[in-house]
Amino acid sequence: MLRKWGARSAIALAAVAAFAVDSLALGPDRPAPRGSYDAVVRVYDGGGFGTGSVIAKGRFGDDWVVCVLTADHNVTGGGNTIAFHNLGDADEFSGQIFQAHRGGPNGQVDLAVLGVRIPNRNLTAAQSAFMNNLNALALLRTGNPVGSTFTMPGYGLTGDLVNDQFGNPSGYLRRANSGEIKRYGNNSFTVRRNVSVPGAGGYFYDSVGWELDGAGFDVPGEMTSYGGDSGAPYLMAFADTVGGLRVFRDGIMGVHTLGNNSGFNGFYPFPTSSSAGVYLNDHYIDWIVDRCHSIPEPASIMALLMGSGLLAALKRRR
Repeated sequence: MLRKWGARSAIALAAVAAFAVDSLALGPDRPAPRGSYDAVVRVYDGGGFGTGSVIAKGRFGDDWVVCVLTADHNVTGGGNTIAFHNLGDADEFSGQIFQAHRGGPNGQVDLAVLGVRIPNRNLTAAQSAFMNNLNALALLRTGNPVGSTFTMPGYGLTGDLVNDQFGNPSGYLRRANSGEIKRYGNNSFTVRRNVSVPGAGGYFYDSVGWELDGAGFDVPGEMTSYGGDSGAPYLMAFADTVGGLRVFRDGIMGVHTLGNNSGFNGFYPFPTSSSAGVYLNDHYIDWIVDRCHSIPEPASIMALLMGSGLLAALKRRR
C-alpha cells in the first residue's frame, strides 16, 4: 500500500518490479483465459474502443476505484468508460472514468492513467466477487528488451492470412466485427527506438517494436495487431514470492500504440506486419505511479466533478 487517500483506505498499486529480461511466453493466439488477463479491460471514448490494464484497485465503502493504464489516443473523446470481460458476456460490467491523466511526463507520450469508479451496489454477487479477487498487473522495470518474448492480450480485431497469386503468404486481411473479444498472442521485440507520430496526437516517445516476420525472432503463437488493441499491455513473466513459494507473475513492460498491417496486394512474398508500443522506461513508470497515486477517493469525486471545468482540465494532456 503506497498512499493513503484522506483518512480512509489506500489504493494498492500491484508492484513495480526490477526484472532481468528473460521472459516466458504464455500461449498461442486464441481467446484469453482468466487469471492474469482478468485485469485487461476494454476502454471506450464514445466513438471507438481500445484496451487497458488495471494496475491498482481500492475499496472505499460501497465503491471500487481502479487505476487503469492505457494509450492516450484511446481517451480523446467523451463519455469514457471501461468494461470487464467480452462484449455480450453475461458477466460483463463497466465503470465510469472520472479522471484522466494524459500524455506522460512531457505531454507527448501516448500513455494515459485513468481513475475509474465502480459502485459495488450496481454489481451482481458474481461481479462483486470478481472485483474482490481481481489482481492488478505489476509494472516492470526491464533491461534492453530486444530479442525477448512477450505476450499481448487485447480486444482488437482479428485477421486471416491470405496468399498471393503464386500461393505465397501475402498479408493479413481483417475479419469484420471480430473485436471486443479478448485474445492473446506472442511475439519478440526486434527494435527499440524513439517514435514520432505526427498529426493531432503529436506523440514522441521511447518505444519497442516487433514484426510478424522478423528474421530470427520467430516464436510459437505469433500474432499481429489490429484496431482495438491500442493500450494493450506487453506482458512478461517475472519471478516473485507469494506465501513463501517461488512463483511467476505477469507484469507490464510496454503499452501497445500502433501497427502497420498489410492487406492482400500480390507484391509481398511474406506477411508484413510491424507494430510498436510505449516502452515503460524508468521515467515513464515514475510518472504512472505518481499519477495513479493522485487519483482521489470517492468522497472527493463529487466535489471534483462539480467544480466548474475541473474534469476537463484534468483531461488536458500533462
